[in-house]
Amino acid sequence: MLISHLDYCNSLLASLPVCSIQPLQMIQNAAA
Repeated sequence: MLISHLDYCNSLLASLPVCSIQPLQMIQNAAA
């Protein structure tokens, strides 16, 4: 469940600019 959720988020992040991705990646890393 969590893995598929992260995959879904990653697919959304792939279309965002890096400046938007970076903080979200930090949040994901903290939650991992």
